[in-house]
Amino acid sequence: VGDIESMPFLEAMRQLKHEESGNIFFVHVTPAPPTMDGEQKTKPTQHSVKVMRELGLQPDMIVVRCEHPLLSETKSKIGQFCDVPVDAVISAHNSDDIYKVPLQMEAEGLARYLMKALRLFPLEERKDWDEFVKKMEAAEGKVKVAIVGKYTVGSQCSDPMEDAYLSIRESLKHAGIEAGVMPEIVWVDAEELAHGSPDLILRDMDGILVPGGFGSRGTEGKMKAVQYAREMKVPYLGICFGMQLAVIEYARNVCGLDGASSSEFGATPHPVIALLPEQEKIRHMGATMRLGNYPAHLAEGSLAHKIYGTDE
Repeated sequence: VGDIESMPFLEAMRQLKHEESGNIFFVHVTPAPPTMDGEQKTKPTQHSVKVMRELGLQPDMIVVRCEHPLLSETKSKIGQFCDVPVDAVISAHNSDDIYKVPLQMEAEGLARYLMKALRLFPLEERKDWDEFVKKMEAAEGKVKVAIVGKYTVGSQCSDPMEDAYLSIRESLKHAGIEAGVMPEIVWVDAEELAHGSPDLILRDMDGILVPGGFGSRGTEGKMKAVQYAREMKVPYLGICFGMQLAVIEYARNVCGLDGASSSEFGATPHPVIALLPEQEKIRHMGATMRLGNYPAHLAEGSLAHKIYGTDE
């Protein structure tokens, strides 16, 4: 609220209020910064609501971001000066894990108030999320997993660029929770590994993961990680380009196909990774990955056939 860029959207919301009267609910998210003595300031909330009213909008619920749970007097003050029921003032305080936030919102009564306002009725009571968080908190032990990629370190800083591989990081966390252990992610710069010793950098890892990534930069380091995982029998997962590099490494160092590579990098005597047949004549298109479902025929006796228990 207040930025000129947001004005078209706010005006659209104002008009939508009249078009969908009774079927629309406005939730306003505001901060409550603490003072040095711990007081939760409500002025930012009061001011933003005042600006919203000038635009013809009145929030039905106010969700307040804060470091610690909102005090009852803070909720009362916001409710009184922003003209919303105290039950509609929700504390969105800091949590030590993002997966606990939905439970905090449930404890604050957000869903209950929202459903009542929109005349919605619960069809069933689910406890899946509660059980998931309990399983996460009960997980014992840790496993160290190295993610070897070229986006693990920013060009302007030394801190890991975790957001670049956010989905992979969270997938590992989900897998760890299911297995009863928590993964400790070690971010490895593929370009640094290319000039370093895999024995020193990867020797304490319980698993190695090489994610996707286009282009040749960092390829040598990723290949080192693949070879180290195979020779030292460290569990390895290659995703997209990481899987292709595993095929190339095996072709070169086990099958003896000298110079085996991907046609993506140019001419090679052994293109063990090549364009899909249906895309060979396609030009002026950046992506060359297969999209959607397709029938995969599994060779009898292969590990994949054993795992899936089917030919296709």
